[in-house]
Amino acid sequence: MYRALLSLILILLILVVYLSTIGLKTEKFNSKIISQIKQIEQNIEVKLNDVSFKLDPLKLGFDIKTLGTDLSYKNKIIKIETIKSKISLKSLLNNNFLLSDISISTKPLVVKDLITFVRLFNNDPKLFIAEKFIKEGYMIADLKLEFDNLGNIKKNYKFNGLIKDGKIDIFKKYDLNNIDFIFKIDEKESNFYEIQFNLNGNNVSIPNLILSKRNNQYLVRGKLNTKNTSFAKNEIKDQIKNNFPLFDIQEILFNSQNDFSFEINKDFKVKNLNVKSRIDLNKLKLKNFFKLKEIFPKIRKDFIFTNQELNLEYNKNELKIIGAGEVYLQNEIDDIDYEIYKKNNEFKFKAKLKISKNPFHINILNYEKNKNSDLELNLIGKKIINDKMVFN
Repeated sequence: MYRALLSLILILLILVVYLSTIGLKTEKFNSKIISQIKQIEQNIEVKLNDVSFKLDPLKLGFDIKTLGTDLSYKNKIIKIETIKSKISLKSLLNNNFLLSDISISTKPLVVKDLITFVRLFNNDPKLFIAEKFIKEGYMIADLKLEFDNLGNIKKNYKFNGLIKDGKIDIFKKYDLNNIDFIFKIDEKESNFYEIQFNLNGNNVSIPNLILSKRNNQYLVRGKLNTKNTSFAKNEIKDQIKNNFPLFDIQEILFNSQNDFSFEINKDFKVKNLNVKSRIDLNKLKLKNFFKLKEIFPKIRKDFIFTNQELNLEYNKNELKIIGAGEVYLQNEIDDIDYEIYKKNNEFKFKAKLKISKNPFHINILNYEKNKNSDLELNLIGKKIINDKMVFN
């Protein structure tokens, strides 16, 4: 009796070790896995190879896995790397075969093909727009679904993965390519990490971006960094002209760190944009909009700002810029500190200009700066768009 019991324990132990490490292959679970996948979409066709299962003695259940699966819908095929699931030992013994969850891992997929596939059974307008804009890119993703006691899908899904070598064609004047990022999406919010892309030849990074749904609209917030970013006049003229009609920018080169947030409503319109930026302005070439040759005898046609440090805050109709650095208003370099405030259509400004080697005249006062002296000039004023500039 003792030997028989010992032999039984030994056999059970060997069986547990074998099932836990090597496992078995069977087609027994195929129909159930297919049934669970069809909870996503009834008309999806699933081609499964043999399913392997291993015992998980700590959780009293089995880990189920299949390799090299194909999902097809209306002759469109998506290649799947693995499908994994779990089943409790209790439900198996009670002949109540229910999967508690299912995880699907894809092979590298062409993003555009995946969107086309999803649109076949979910023709959301957003997917149509994405299909038109996205031109290139590959994706590897994991989708995890959980099921209730009746086999229905719970709403707590998780969709994780990465995009490589993406390209988006938004408008002809924007070349957006080399897009790489990691994403984690669930029913509450979408998180995007380590976003890298090239915009018109400039490298841009977004360390994190969060998209969350609130009352039929989406809140987007994140950080954006740029390094050695440059734009010519033809690349920025429309944006500058619409928002800052005073400034005719010819060229700009800068580094920046930005925190931003905005909302997108159901009509895909952006509102309540908020931006806080720390900008290292290496060069800004700005067309001279002052008529001050009597004061600055050698005033240039274009002003050049260099080595500027700026703090910028923007929200809705308000703009605040505080900065300091070097400036070429005339032939020699001067130092400048300034504050610019814009609210609705009114600009207010403060500036402190430190002039060393450049000339300065005030003819009405019969004043001329000594060539070897330093002068500090403080200006305070305002301008309403399409109106005259007023100095206080």
